[in-house]
Amino acid sequence: MVSRLTEQKGFDLLEQIIDPLFKNLPIQFICLGDGESKYKEMLKSASEKFPEKIKYFFEFDPFLPHLIFSGADALLMPSKFEPCGITQIQAMRYGCAPIVRKTGGLADTVQDFNPLKNEGDGFVFINYDPLDLLIAVTRAYTCYNFTAKWKQLIKRIMKKDFSWKKSAQEYLKVFNQAAQKKNNLKK
Repeated sequence: MVSRLTEQKGFDLLEQIIDPLFKNLPIQFICLGDGESKYKEMLKSASEKFPEKIKYFFEFDPFLPHLIFSGADALLMPSKFEPCGITQIQAMRYGCAPIVRKTGGLADTVQDFNPLKNEGDGFVFINYDPLDLLIAVTRAYTCYNFTAKWKQLIKRIMKKDFSWKKSAQEYLKVFNQAAQKKNNLKK
């Protein structure tokens, strides 16, 4: 996670599943960010329980997120609400699979992975619920173990285009459609 440590970013959900998550899955977790002291204490305590699995940096660093994204397999972003969200877009550029809640900009930028159809580009859960988050993380871990499917997922993630060029082309398309309708009304 690269995030502010606030309830908005889903740290209250993480707090409720942190013990079963790290007791049962052989995963590692790194968190970069600053914020509310109760979430800092939660991460410190969890790191003491699982010293080989959890590390944290309570600071702002403009370069460290890029190193984290480039070395991580997945990004956890279980936000309660997310008006836009750029962290998941940055992570995806590095081939870091997003695990997100379907809300706001996260819902707009991440489609749930369906291994049967080989579609989607992340692991999406709908309800703001700790069990739903645990299931999403478990799904991501399970899919990670199917190497060929995981590689296809990562390649698809890295090909996503969030550039202004693509947005401008979409805008021009809508603009031209509106102009055409206006011209048709004049006739």
